[in-house]
Amino acid sequence: MEEMGTRVLPGQLKDPYGWLQYMREQHPLYYEPATQTWHAFCYHDVAFILTKHEVFSTFPRKKDNEDMEAFLQAVLVALEPPRHGWYRYPVSRHFTVQALAPLAEKFRTITQELLDQIRPRGETNFPLDFSYPLHERAVMALFNLSQAQYCKLKTWLEHPLILDVTRPPEERFVVMEEVARFFQDEVFPNQPSEGLIHELLTVGENGRHHNLNDIETAIFLVTLILGAIETTPSMLSHAVYLCDEYPNIKAEILHTPELMKSFLDEVLRFRSPLWGVRRQAKTDIVIRDQHIPANSNIFAWIASANHDAEVFSHPDRFDIHRQHNPHLSFGRGIHWCLGAHMARLEASIALPMVFEQLPELRRDRTVPPEYLASDQFCSLLKLPFHFSPVSQPLYEEINNN
Repeated sequence: MEEMGTRVLPGQLKDPYGWLQYMREQHPLYYEPATQTWHAFCYHDVAFILTKHEVFSTFPRKKDNEDMEAFLQAVLVALEPPRHGWYRYPVSRHFTVQALAPLAEKFRTITQELLDQIRPRGETNFPLDFSYPLHERAVMALFNLSQAQYCKLKTWLEHPLILDVTRPPEERFVVMEEVARFFQDEVFPNQPSEGLIHELLTVGENGRHHNLNDIETAIFLVTLILGAIETTPSMLSHAVYLCDEYPNIKAEILHTPELMKSFLDEVLRFRSPLWGVRRQAKTDIVIRDQHIPANSNIFAWIASANHDAEVFSHPDRFDIHRQHNPHLSFGRGIHWCLGAHMARLEASIALPMVFEQLPELRRDRTVPPEYLASDQFCSLLKLPFHFSPVSQPLYEEINNN
């Protein structure tokens, strides 16, 4: 088993989880000199890095770069307390289980429309035909965006400078500022007087002096959308993938719907949507007897932590009845994933409908799964399935019965 090169793309490895196990056991804290980055592979180290926001910054800062620092003041995951709380807490109420519940019927309708397009074909590339479109349309519903607005937004979100995390932040933020101007010019003027975007635009009211202007609000929204553009589709695609690998599980969760939560948690643990996340040390810190100087770059491997045998019994076993499952796929601490409940809601509605309406669903094993070339996102791009085609849309079947 080889050690790290300058940049590892786990999805391109033949056995990424074998490589992660090797690094976890042989090099739990590894310094890669070419990129001057420390890599943490064990659960407790990764959890420590994610939790200690006072020690680790989520975005690298460069001295004497006032423009960059001003931009980061509107990037939620880059904010530090107390500013982080000023913006997260008012918005977070829109992402609770109760607040999202009214969207359930909309998500069900979107799911049915997508399945009606897929069902007559008898085959599908599940990520591109279903997982990504479902989440895109769910985001449109949440943020009150039209189809035309989202299509325009999507061209920016797929821009190479946005997706390539190895490019300098200054270059990536140029594109994000363009997106911000789009929100300011085309989205904000047509927003209703309530809801998530209105909440952001008025967060500085009631005597507070830390409100976001239009550009800052737009940047804030871009980072919210980017945070889930890969993660939720990854969870959906891996859920179907794992049900194909372990066929008895599909029947079990259909027969016992209350198992859906533990099933999704195990999907998230077993195949995390994130390989890992980047941090920067704010101060000198010691991990595993290694001195890590202030301003050092650190990569915390979440996918490795989720398979650490010190925390998870039989970590390489997919077990939806796992009693202890403190996976880190939604993060930890103040930057815990704001959209976690929305991701669960989408999946809990969509997956039973997929399993019930695509009979004899089975993966095409002649085509290997294809992953996004990323060291951060564990995203499936190609995952072909076959099933018995159904000629009529479901609503026609219902009307004919």
